Amino acid sequence: LRSHFRLSTDVLRYKAMDDSNNERSYMLSMTSTKQPAKETELAVSSLVLFPGNLTNARREEYRGEDVFGGAISYGMFDETNYDELTGKTVAIVGFGAFAVENIRTCCEHRSGQIYLVCRRKNLCLPRMVSWWINSSIFPVQAGDIIRELEDVYNWVGDDPWDYYAVTSNQTRTSVTIFQKARYGIGDIYFLSRHYGKTEVVQASVKRLTHLTVHLDNGSRLENVEALLKLLGFVPEWSVDKFLQLKHLYGFWVNDDHRICTISEFPTVNAQRFGGTSLSPGAISWCNMFYHFWKYPKDFGPILSSGMVNKHLPNVEKDEPGYVVDAKNGAQAMISIGAMCPQLAEVLAKFDDQFKRRKQWGTHSLEEIQALAEEDWLRYCKMFKDAGDDRPFPPYPFSKERVKDMVARQDQEEMEKLMKKGMIK
Repeated sequence: LRSHFRLSTDVLRYKAMDDSNNERSYMLSMTSTKQPAKETELAVSSLVLFPGNLTNARREEYRGEDVFGGAISYGMFDETNYDELTGKTVAIVGFGAFAVENIRTCCEHRSGQIYLVCRRKNLCLPRMVSWWINSSIFPVQAGDIIRELEDVYNWVGDDPWDYYAVTSNQTRTSVTIFQKARYGIGDIYFLSRHYGKTEVVQASVKRLTHLTVHLDNGSRLENVEALLKLLGFVPEWSVDKFLQLKHLYGFWVNDDHRICTISEFPTVNAQRFGGTSLSPGAISWCNMFYHFWKYPKDFGPILSSGMVNKHLPNVEKDEPGYVVDAKNGAQAMISIGAMCPQLAEVLAKFDDQFKRRKQWGTHSLEEIQALAEEDWLRYCKMFKDAGDDRPFPPYPFSKERVKDMVARQDQEEMEKLMKKGMIK
């Protein structure tokens, strides 16, 4: 395959070409990033684009940045020199996964006090809860996830059931998690809040004065020496333009089974979760696209059924057509699998059992838990070295607890399937 790779290459545009047998191909116009002035062409039978949804930072300028006097940067894309934050009070603006990761990075670089400034608080996952979800052989119910978060959130003075992302019936037997940002994952978020290193401040930045962040609720953060902006990401309309996209049927551009695009879904929206990482879904995506390239007649019934959502660009909401949210993406995958048994058979080979075998075959539960606990104690020592002499809090997710999480969820889901007569 290596001879067919074109690395360090930009694809500028493509043109559809139909031959006398009504067979369609596409001519790509490309340029090398090392010789951008020279264009070359390549004919292909299909085209799939993985543009990503985490490539274009949302940028915002606050009034008073010119007189702030401290460092101002975006906490991504190597735009921040974290070595310069040692000992300094830092305000992190935003509460997505990247903002949570910046808490860890600031702690690693021995910053001073950290303020996490956000309009609303998003759910974060401890490492072992994320591991549990990603190794589950049955998708984990949202309610079970929240119940496993209760003690770590109560420990820092919060209740996860009160978060905007969580909706449920009165008995909490039907629970949905829907938030605009992906989960931040890491134990350091909870530990740094416990030690008082990180303080969550619900407000928006109104303006800046010298080393001071003024908030829209009338309060202010003083002696702030660095401001890190982590305001999420914005989509790129150039993707729609390149794809010549009028609409997306599921993941296919303008109803053409030979041209498709997909990226990680930018939201969280489900009652059950089978993963928090990209790779399990990516296996299914690639097999799905390949199936319809190989068996194009299977695509016709799916297209004519109308059971897959059609996504159109929305300029007013700044939503290009290629960006699909978690709800529509999951519904598309379910519908396509149900309408194409041959594809479903292929995807079943890479099901949740496969996911667990791969994950546990690489590193056991015991190994992962031991490393997570070791990291926890390393951070505790770091806070002690900074002057906090309190006894180290025990790691919340012992081996016994994690084993019980796995066994209980496996058993409960098996019993449900037995009651439904799906297994004996």
